[in-house]
Amino acid sequence: MKKCAYCFVLFFLGVFASEHVWSAQLKVPYESYELDNGLKVILHQDRSIPKVVVNTWYRVGSKNEMPGRTGFAHLFEHLMFMGTKNVPNGQYDILMEQFGGTNNASTSNDWTNYYNIGANTLLPTFLWLEADRMNGLGMAVDQQKLDLQRKVVRNERRQSYEIQPYGMGYLTMLEHFFPENHVYKWPVIGSHQDLEAATVKDVKDFFAKWYVPNNATLVVAGDFDKKVAKKLIQKYYAWIPRGDTPHFEAAKDLQWPTSYQKVTIQDDVPASKLTIAFRSPPFYGKGDAEMDILSQILTEGEVSRLFQRLKLQNAWVEWVASYQQSMIEDSIFQIHTVLKPGVDVAVVQKEIEKELKNIQENGITKAELERVQAQYEASFLWKLESLADRADRLNAYQFYVGEPDYFQQDLQRYQSATVDSVNAIARQVFSTPEFTLEIQPGKKG
Repeated sequence: MKKCAYCFVLFFLGVFASEHVWSAQLKVPYESYELDNGLKVILHQDRSIPKVVVNTWYRVGSKNEMPGRTGFAHLFEHLMFMGTKNVPNGQYDILMEQFGGTNNASTSNDWTNYYNIGANTLLPTFLWLEADRMNGLGMAVDQQKLDLQRKVVRNERRQSYEIQPYGMGYLTMLEHFFPENHVYKWPVIGSHQDLEAATVKDVKDFFAKWYVPNNATLVVAGDFDKKVAKKLIQKYYAWIPRGDTPHFEAAKDLQWPTSYQKVTIQDDVPASKLTIAFRSPPFYGKGDAEMDILSQILTEGEVSRLFQRLKLQNAWVEWVASYQQSMIEDSIFQIHTVLKPGVDVAVVQKEIEKELKNIQENGITKAELERVQAQYEASFLWKLESLADRADRLNAYQFYVGEPDYFQQDLQRYQSATVDSVNAIARQVFSTPEFTLEIQPGKKG
């Protein structure tokens, strides 16, 4: 997956030959069109190696669920591999993997994606399998499949959160951080009660509403003939009926807290964990990239500010990390640190708040900004060597901004950030109410 793609060779040469990385123009060639049933198609050729990726995004995530019926989008990530009338249980993976193909999926608050990767000879198989489950999965869901997969999802919730050290922290944060009626108040994985309450009709109705061709985008990337690919797409997808246009509107006029009470829970862990969170700009909104930059200045590497304060100078913590969890409606800027046994959480919290106050008053430095920008550029370009990553980004850009080839503009969000723009958004975000969660050693709740 780390082979350098031919369409980037000249670009990389331009990067290495120039004094400034951002003087080069990043272009990812693609062709897009739409079938009569509303399915958006994006084709990206890279014939440097005999490999193809079929990547499908559905515009449905946990935010599209209803209170009392949460976890459906993630549940379908599992049900999508359970089989249809044409491809019964277990045959999906067998058909793909017997010729060296791989597949997986992921679900977020805002979207769900499914991807297949393998030799270019597998393109017809990939397209047929994806089209078959787009059309046939809803009809194939029955009580047995639902019962089996909800057990799997409930066990995943236990393993990923409930019995995971510190794992209940994230679920607790969502519950207390977001106001009532916010679409991010419940986790992607859903709740045990909602998963148990789901009926076959609930699941079929959810699928019929959201998993329709006019709510999906298909990316085909790699070594393929465009004429052949278009014929295959027409053959396998064009006959699938268009669904009703799914409608989603987030709740308006939400009453965000003017202050938060500190939340404390217990877990079977050796030392305390502290989480501090702030409401931050939405994905691709003004200031979103600056918050990514700020997270690296705070906690990325031994030169970062909180690493210096909390670990090197005072040896109070085992580790510290921060990140901007970017989402469409609202984002969360989070700082997490696990303390060494016996260290007072209040002392660490005060030290973090002192650094945040310092940034608000004195700002970051030009050297810090340039270091992070260089790191981000290198990471951004390195990831694009992966065909699978490029295919997924083409779909992501189509989803978020309506423009598949948004690579240069996305990179430019970080390259064009200034000391002033980072300082301005830091003052804005860190002036909002601070949410604090402490996980203490004790009896798990």
